[in-house]
Amino acid sequence: MAKKKEEEKPTKPAATQLIFQAPDLPTPVVNPRSGKLAQDPPAEKPKREKKAAEPAKSKARPERKGQAAESKPEEGSTRVEAKRQRRRDSRDNSRRRSTVTESEFLARRESVDRKMIVREHDSRVQVGVLEDGLLVEHFVTESQTASLIGNVYLGKVQNVLPSMEAAFVDIGRGRNAVLYSGEVDWEAAETGNQPRRIELALKSGDQVLVQVTKDPVGQKGARLTSQVSLPGRFLVYVPGGNMSGISRKLPEGERARLKQILKSTLPEDAGVIVRTAAEGASEEQLIVSGEASLATIREYLENVAPDLLERLIEHDSKEDIFDHFRIGDQIAKALDRKVYLPSGGSLVIDRTEAMTVVDVNTGKFIGSGGNLEETVTKNNMEAAEELVRQLRLRDIGGIIVVDFIDMIQDSNQEAVRRRLLECLSRDRTKNQVGEITSLGLVQMTRKKIGLGLLETYSEPCECCAGRGVVVHDEPRFKAAEQPAKKGKKREKPAVVKKVVTAEQADAFKSVVSKIAGAQPSEGEEAEAKASESAKEPEGKTEILNAVLESLPEPEDKPKPKSRRASSISKKPRAKKAEESKENGS
Repeated sequence: MAKKKEEEKPTKPAATQLIFQAPDLPTPVVNPRSGKLAQDPPAEKPKREKKAAEPAKSKARPERKGQAAESKPEEGSTRVEAKRQRRRDSRDNSRRRSTVTESEFLARRESVDRKMIVREHDSRVQVGVLEDGLLVEHFVTESQTASLIGNVYLGKVQNVLPSMEAAFVDIGRGRNAVLYSGEVDWEAAETGNQPRRIELALKSGDQVLVQVTKDPVGQKGARLTSQVSLPGRFLVYVPGGNMSGISRKLPEGERARLKQILKSTLPEDAGVIVRTAAEGASEEQLIVSGEASLATIREYLENVAPDLLERLIEHDSKEDIFDHFRIGDQIAKALDRKVYLPSGGSLVIDRTEAMTVVDVNTGKFIGSGGNLEETVTKNNMEAAEELVRQLRLRDIGGIIVVDFIDMIQDSNQEAVRRRLLECLSRDRTKNQVGEITSLGLVQMTRKKIGLGLLETYSEPCECCAGRGVVVHDEPRFKAAEQPAKKGKKREKPAVVKKVVTAEQADAFKSVVSKIAGAQPSEGEEAEAKASESAKEPEGKTEILNAVLESLPEPEDKPKPKSRRASSISKKPRAKKAEESKENGS
């Protein structure tokens, strides 16, 4: 019976079987210029193959849907999924990059003369790191406000926000700190088979063991993690961790040797991350100015690294240690917006709310022969080195976009990017660099830990609140300056006239009347009046000076000076004539 059913069952055509092929008839094409028939284009075989392959495509579509369903992220925290994706991407990038040899690693990281300068001044401690005499890092700490990074607290959950995937924890330091779902230790949370959501792991009032990973900045509280780790000089110990890691900056031979050591000595319920602190370390000097700081550092080295005590040097000179190493001048230059390169080019660094933008300019750099591509590449190589130094010195974090000068050849672009990565290998802060885009931009990220150099040495402006402009209530238009026209008369300056009081006017009249009454023919009267004036010369002189001072000052006119003098001289004559007539009458 089974054989009969199989024989009766109709056979289905194969999915890739061609049942009917439509004839491929050429259509006549007329040339619009000549009006004649154009040559028939040859029949394209790929079209036929496409049609034959279409059923296979339609059959493969359900498989793609199934693949999409498999790659769909699990229902839970989006921050946890984003963190996993970043880890996968970083692993892929590390597999694709070339292997770093031991000699290359040491040349990149330790081929510099490094010095650490410690200065104690006015209840604060400043630390500067010099590489080949240039300041590359700067830290400031106060005795009252120490950093919280690395501290472990037993906090109390105050509030859980499922929509923000975060919980606010009171650690006894004023403002509540924030714990995101991506930093929760899910193995200790014991959520079972439920999705990894923060509201299922934490509730208000719960006690949680957390560690500070970022200091509070502005209105933002400290950032926490429940994955506690204890950093040391050579390794980082992770209690309860089940994984071990080795820094990727180490060469492959050293990584393989350390892996064998960890397998034989590490317990099962502990995790370890091997650091690169002492691998290929150079003869670094530690110069300290200040008795309290010197005692603290010496005590720390005696307990942790006694072999480094010989590198500790006390600065006993009267000259300030920062002035001796010119650290103050380099800090002042680092606070400027524009940074000049040794060859003549420049960097312009602008900070915005979302990112930091760096523009590279050639400036006065014109090259030393060759072509434009060679000149631009040299300028970009020098700018890449100075850029990394400025990022470390200013402690710039977040998204950073660098606008290098356009380079045509891909080999030059890769050389500039490689130089940027080599310089970043000395940076202790975590960073990630992307590829150079078609517009010549380099996108990179750098972890933001604390306050930067600009925030440490500045405060927002009271007038503009940091915007750099002053906003008015009404529109402001700058009037265009018009050139002065020839022959145009200047406006006369306003003359400030003096006010003559009534007493000064009466005194003036009396003096004029006495002068007009003195006639040259009457000798005796003239002598008598002269004697009277001789007796009281001071009073009349003072009255005359007061009257002259009360008169308005003459205007500054070059031509009418003579006219004005004549008009002034005519006035007393007219007054004399009038007074003589009055006396005669």
